[in-house]
Amino acid sequence: MAMYDLSGSGTKIALIASNTFPAGFTISAFGKDADPFDVPEVEIASAEMDLNGNFYSWTLQNPITVSVNVSQGTDESLNLGMVYSRNRAGANRAKDKITLVKTFPDGSTQSYTGGIMTSGSPGKPVNTDGKMTSKSYTFMFSDYVQTPPLS
Repeated sequence: MAMYDLSGSGTKIALIASNTFPAGFTISAFGKDADPFDVPEVEIASAEMDLNGNFYSWTLQNPITVSVNVSQGTDESLNLGMVYSRNRAGANRAKDKITLVKTFPDGSTQSYTGGIMTSGSPGKPVNTDGKMTSKSYTFMFSDYVQTPPLS
């Protein structure tokens, strides 16, 4: 019987924002009150059948949406807040091209490239218990590559 380790502990993200953080920074202080790294499914193809049962299919071009949730007050929260602030609409904004590389404890990676930040948390959200909640930042990417574990 095979045994699989599903632990995500130790996962880190390297984020490069081409103008704001060209050298990049690491994200490892993830919020506990929301999924740390969420990637909803993306529709990549569609199909239909005509009156006579002929089957037609085609690929779809949809961006890949990624949300990152970090704890408030951390360097990660401050850095993502800066990327958010510098990429809002307006004159003299950064217009960063975003790259995210997620590295798992087993050495496997997921790289998201050709991206932009599409939304973020501009304030300091607080829940009804009085605790500051995670700050969420969302990105859209044009490409994705996955590498296998090192061993």
